[in-house]
Amino acid sequence: MIDPLIKERCDRLVEVRLVERRRQLEEEIHQIDAKAAASGMYSSGNRLMQLYKLLSRELEIRTVLSWEDMVRVHRVLGSKIAETLAKDFKEQLASYVQRAYDELSKRLSQILEKAPPNVKLSLAEAFSLSIDKHNVEIDLYVDSLTIRSESLSATSPSMAPQYNFYGNVGAVQTGSSSSANVIQNLGSEDRQALISALGTVKEQLLNIQDMTERKQGELKEIVEECILQSTSQSPNNTKLFGLLNILGITVQSIASAQPAYQALKTALMPLGIMLP
Repeated sequence: MIDPLIKERCDRLVEVRLVERRRQLEEEIHQIDAKAAASGMYSSGNRLMQLYKLLSRELEIRTVLSWEDMVRVHRVLGSKIAETLAKDFKEQLASYVQRAYDELSKRLSQILEKAPPNVKLSLAEAFSLSIDKHNVEIDLYVDSLTIRSESLSATSPSMAPQYNFYGNVGAVQTGSSSSANVIQNLGSEDRQALISALGTVKEQLLNIQDMTERKQGELKEIVEECILQSTSQSPNNTKLFGLLNILGITVQSIASAQPAYQALKTALMPLGIMLP
């Protein structure tokens, strides 16, 4: 069983993050509906599929965020590495994913109320995939804790620990001399969402009036390099993550580029990059 204090902190952190996610989700649903209505495609199957993919991706994002919150709390508070730690983590994360699944499934049902009777869409597959992917993440995380615990007794205190995270989580570092390796494997939809968001940023940069040509040129170069790395079969993740962080923080400060910022913010979540 997870330490009650850790569970309480996780619960609060997850719930706080959900407030922002719910607002962002409704904004994205509104954008899809508005575009569909403007083009006379509101009742089309294409609109339904866009909304279905949005909700499926939202379930994955909420799973990622919940696991990140659990890792963050556990790093801060810590606990003994019990034999049941991995099992306890999986049960706790599953409860968060189940809650997200129930909420998003209800929203999907509302969307499908006016759809043809033969349209049957479910988030069950996305739910199972999210659970399976993060069960592996949890096993690796607990393995890393065990290895570190064992190695600390065999090394000097001055040696810096190293953590390796695989999958949809952010880099975990402790101390100024520690290191972290992040290996990301984006799915085709997440990659396309990122490229699309970068394209939106590039397009809106051209319409910003209160920015010098030099600044616009610099940001354009950053966007183009991000797109290049995102479409590469062997991207330089270190370079890409650094550029994306710089781009996100810069675009956030531009009032007229907020739609582009929100699109970029959502697209970066599967990468483990959390913009404010």
